[in-house]
Amino acid sequence: AEVNGDHAEAHRLDERLGFLTPILKGFLTEAGKEAADLGIQVYGGHGYIKDNKAEQVYRDVRIAPVWEGTTQIQALDLLGRKIMLQKLKPITEHCNELYKLCWKHMFDTSALGTHAR
Repeated sequence: AEVNGDHAEAHRLDERLGFLTPILKGFLTEAGKEAADLGIQVYGGHGYIKDNKAEQVYRDVRIAPVWEGTTQIQALDLLGRKIMLQKLKPITEHCNELYKLCWKHMFDTSALGTHAR
């Protein structure tokens, strides 16, 4: 958008990305941690043995929240700086977009519509 000279659209996209980035970081960090934890669980007591590398994966994944800022700090930043300072505008816009995407499927009789309900 910025290359085409549409600075308003570029700003809108930048704001949207700023809203979604901490959500995505938090989700992926927690999902990775959960997957590594389940990997150790699958091995049982052998999950802690260095030969199968599951313990190394868990250690590597466990440090990710510290490198990226803890998930709780990311959440507070999202809430404080991105949502509250803008008087709920980012989350309202996000919910409106989701509503528009879902509304057309709510009364659809196809499998997608049935699943949406």
